[in-house]
Amino acid sequence: MLWKKRGRGRPSKNASKKAILIRITVLAFLGLVGIGLLFKFGVVTKESVVGLGKDVLGTVSSVKVEERGSLEDRFLVAARTLLDRAKNSILRSISKSLGTENEAAGQTREFAFAVVADSHEDSVYFPRILEKVKNLETDFLIHLGDLSNSGGLDKLGQAKTFLDDSEVDYYVIPGDHDYNWVPDHDLRNFKTVFGEPAYKSFSYDNISFIFLDNSDLEFGLSAQQEKWLEETLMDVKREGAETILVFTHVPLYNDNGFFPDKVMGKHSSSGVVEEQRQRLLGLFEDFEVDYIFSGDVHYFSQYFEPETKLKMVTVGAGCGGDCMNTLPQFAIVTVYKDGKIEIVPKPYKELEEIQK
Repeated sequence: MLWKKRGRGRPSKNASKKAILIRITVLAFLGLVGIGLLFKFGVVTKESVVGLGKDVLGTVSSVKVEERGSLEDRFLVAARTLLDRAKNSILRSISKSLGTENEAAGQTREFAFAVVADSHEDSVYFPRILEKVKNLETDFLIHLGDLSNSGGLDKLGQAKTFLDDSEVDYYVIPGDHDYNWVPDHDLRNFKTVFGEPAYKSFSYDNISFIFLDNSDLEFGLSAQQEKWLEETLMDVKREGAETILVFTHVPLYNDNGFFPDKVMGKHSSSGVVEEQRQRLLGLFEDFEVDYIFSGDVHYFSQYFEPETKLKMVTVGAGCGGDCMNTLPQFAIVTVYKDGKIEIVPKPYKELEEIQK
C-alpha cells in the first residue's frame, strides 16, 4: 500500500493548526457579519470601522515571529491578535453608543475636539497630526493661527488643502505670521483662503466658542471687533450657555519661560494694545469665561492669570524641524456630561507607535 490510514489517537500538530485556522476563519467571517449589523443599526460608527481596518493592517505589518516560524504560525499570531483588538474595538463602540464610557469614574463623554497651533507651513508632522485627530474620533479641530510663515497665498492654500483632505471639521483663526508681509501688512491672503471675518463664534451642546483675531501685534483688535465681542458675550449669557471658551493666537498672559515676550501688547510701540489686553481680561472675568486657549508659544501649559484667576491654556505647535519646538503636538479637549472639561496634550506619535 502506498499510504497508511492514520490512527484515531491524538491528532498531529499540523492537523491541530488547520483546525485552529478553520475556527479563526469562521470567527472572522461571523465577526464581519456582526460588525456589518452593528454598523447598520448605528452601534458601531463609520470611524470605528475605519479605525479597525487600520488596526488590522498595522497588526499584520508589526507581528514578529521567529524566522523559523511557518506561514501558518505567522497567520495564527496575527489572527489571534486581531480578534482580541476587534473585540475591544467593538466593546468600546457599544460602550460609547450606550453612554457608559467613563462611567467607572462617574463621567460620560459628551464630545471632544482637538486644538493645535503654529503649524508654520509644516508638510511632514502637521498632516500626521490631522490624521491622528481623525482617528481619535474628535468632533472638530481648532487651529489657533500661524499656519504659514509670512502669509503667502500658496502656503496658506497648502495648509487649507491639508485640513480639507483630513476630512475633519475645522475652524481657524490667524496668527501674526499669517499676515501678508509684502507688499501690505494685512490679512488679505488669509481671508482669501479661509474667508472672513477672522473672528467668529458658535455654540455646540450649550457651550459657547468665541474666536478672536489678536494677530495684529501693533494695533490689536479693531474697534469693530471689540464691540462685536461685548455684544456676543451679552448674547451668550442671555441664552444661558453653560460654558464659555475663548480662543486667541497671542496669549493674554504668559506663564512659561520659553517665550516670555509672547504676550498681547509686548510688541506694540504704544501702550494701546496693553490697555486693550487689560480690558479683555476684565471683560472675560465679568462674563465668567471658563477657559482661554492660545497658541504662539510653541509649548503646552496650563495656568491662572494672577489678577483675574482666569484659566488659560497654551497648546503645542504642530510643526517640527527648525520651528523652535521640542515635539510636534496638539491638545485634546473632552467635555463630559457633568460639565467637567479635560485637557490633555498629545504628541504627534505615541510611544507604542514608534517602531524601533
